[in-house]
Amino acid sequence: MEIKGKYLLIILTVLAFSSCVTAENNIKVKVASRSETLLFLKNQTGETPVWSSYPVFDFNGNEVQNRMLSLIENARDYILINSYLLMYDDYGSVILDAIFEKHKTGVRTYIIADSSNNFIPGESGFAFLNKNHIPYVEYNPIRLHTLFSGKSVIYRDHRKFWVVDGKYIYIGGCNIINSSLKPADEGGNIDGMVLFESQETAEILIDAFTGTWNSFSDLKLDSKMFRIPEQKIFDTKVLLINQEISSNSQRITDMISGLFSAARKEVWIIQPYTFVNSDIIKSVKQMVKKGVSVNIILSEYSTSSKYYYASFYGIKDFIKAGAVVWIYSPPLLSSPLHIKAFFVDNNWVSIGSANFNQRSFNYADEANIIFYDPSSFNEIAKSLYKIKKSCWKIDMEEAKRYRTYQYRNWNRLMQIAG
Repeated sequence: MEIKGKYLLIILTVLAFSSCVTAENNIKVKVASRSETLLFLKNQTGETPVWSSYPVFDFNGNEVQNRMLSLIENARDYILINSYLLMYDDYGSVILDAIFEKHKTGVRTYIIADSSNNFIPGESGFAFLNKNHIPYVEYNPIRLHTLFSGKSVIYRDHRKFWVVDGKYIYIGGCNIINSSLKPADEGGNIDGMVLFESQETAEILIDAFTGTWNSFSDLKLDSKMFRIPEQKIFDTKVLLINQEISSNSQRITDMISGLFSAARKEVWIIQPYTFVNSDIIKSVKQMVKKGVSVNIILSEYSTSSKYYYASFYGIKDFIKAGAVVWIYSPPLLSSPLHIKAFFVDNNWVSIGSANFNQRSFNYADEANIIFYDPSSFNEIAKSLYKIKKSCWKIDMEEAKRYRTYQYRNWNRLMQIAG
């Protein structure tokens, strides 16, 4: 028996606190060179930089939908998709219908999506996949009988990535849902996905995908089922940050520690779902102390008011810690900013699914990719330059307006339930 939608937030929050969930983020900000940062990230995450083509960055729903359709059309062997949200709505149906047509030609398609889809108004993609016999997994199913089981329903799979034919990686913050795929001039998100070719990254993600799949499906997959072409030698390298809560990893915290330690001049954090806690504020203070200009961009609009209240509550704390806070106001309608990215010193850039909050640090599977060469940085930073043009700076007087009980209560609630 499935639980129906409107009580999910309450259920997860009660469970979180009743089970005494605690978390230590321990973001560590030091002074580190480029080589020291790479060594730290390698030691902490267990991953090493691998060869990659230069990235192509898609910035809005039109670009993302067209890229997804192109990847589907050109697939020859298999498509693996991990999408936090997967809905058969106006725009999601375009992608799912294309997947179905490709699946009928013999191209193998496997999809992982989070159980949260069952609590979103509209038709979940699960029903479509089931009806059309497309193999899928529902991550950590939320049912009445699982609520008080040993495996906490708090933990969710928030990753968004595609692997096509062992070559092409498409990773970022976009779901298969209206808000991610709808054009900005129709109110769709300002979001981002990055496409690149890397057989070694494909191998890592295939292992991660099959591991997650096998945890929730009787149909077992072996990573050897998915052929990977010989690795090309490209002009740059990338570092994948894949966090899986089942293995007790805190790789997103490690990633942020590494990036913040590498910072010398400035950091731009585009994170609309930033819910401050003492550890986040401490990390900002440490960067400011070593002379780094810390800039944080939030969004004037959000897909839900609770995210707005929870994020804006912390603006005063950021300013007090020495950061500059900017609010993105879209030139077209009320398009929410949904990109999750860190830009460091015109050199390092991380983009993916991870938010700057406790849930992404401790309670969710997340996947980010780090580029650290100037050409890749400049390609992805085009989005930052566009966003900065539509931002205004918040002063302390305005920040104090966001400290009412309503803002505070949502901030506390969303620390875990968000």
